[in-house]
Amino acid sequence: MINLMENRAVGLELLTDSSDLRRQVELAVATVPVIDVHTHVFPAEFDEMFFHGIDDLLTYHYLIAETFRSTDISHAGFWEMTKTERADLVWQTLFVENTPLSEAARGIISVLEAFGLDPRAPNLNEARRFFNSRDPGDHLDRVLEIACVSDVVMTNDPFNEREAIFLGNAGTNLDKRFHTSLRLDALLNDWQKTIRTLARGGLSLSIELSDGTVSGLRHFLDTWIVRMRPLYLAVSLPAESAKSSCPPRASTGLHWL
Repeated sequence: MINLMENRAVGLELLTDSSDLRRQVELAVATVPVIDVHTHVFPAEFDEMFFHGIDDLLTYHYLIAETFRSTDISHAGFWEMTKTERADLVWQTLFVENTPLSEAARGIISVLEAFGLDPRAPNLNEARRFFNSRDPGDHLDRVLEIACVSDVVMTNDPFNEREAIFLGNAGTNLDKRFHTSLRLDALLNDWQKTIRTLARGGLSLSIELSDGTVSGLRHFLDTWIVRMRPLYLAVSLPAESAKSSCPPRASTGLHWL
């Protein structure tokens, strides 16, 4: 009764008809800008890591996994292909020879339809001509506009040597719509490879977590946190994480960092 009086006081009309309520909810969902809090995309400042176009869409790892389940091609044979050849194989397998039923495959259909492209095309010629004709920056603006997304959060790995270069160079020139998150998969899931990567960057650490190694890791992460200003920390652990190659004491949590 109090809520009803409050609504009347501010001149709001309660929605009692289910059809009106549905229309209002659909309008809100379709028009209110949202923040995508977990993406694997980068802005144009990341140069070759700025993925765009139909080939990059089709060689996303979900679609690659689906393709392996539907073909006899070996992993080695697949990765010997060029990106264009891999995209052609994914398209032929999941969209021409089979009905695109998965969420990832239906997402490709939605993208094509949003730009007036034929999702039943026998090949990617039309889609490639369209995406190649687009200015990457303008296309990014249009994609975010269509999706009604105001900001995105990237997945950032300072232990990836190539990505670290772009993270370090972007600085304040980074597209303001792109925000960082700190990914620690490499640190916790492949410790031996990570210390070799750090060594190439001038940080020599012991494979055992000595006091010096812990101190060095803390300094490394603190430096990147200040540089990146990440919104959150993220890590994906494998099913066998209890037996993984994490450094000793990692299974007790992140407090040791």
